[in-house]
Amino acid sequence: MQLGKKVVGFLVDHARLTGCYKVILDLVRITEFYEKRGFKQKEIQMVKYFI
Repeated sequence: MQLGKKVVGFLVDHARLTGCYKVILDLVRITEFYEKRGFKQKEIQMVKYFI
């Protein structure tokens, strides 16, 4: 597994386990990397909801 996948996976799991209801990425450019991990474009951010 590549480093980027591990980092995103860890952060998403940590956020979910600590009671967060979403993760937001502030991006200049939307990439396929994040879309493959369940993030959706929202304005200039990507967001992943846990609900």
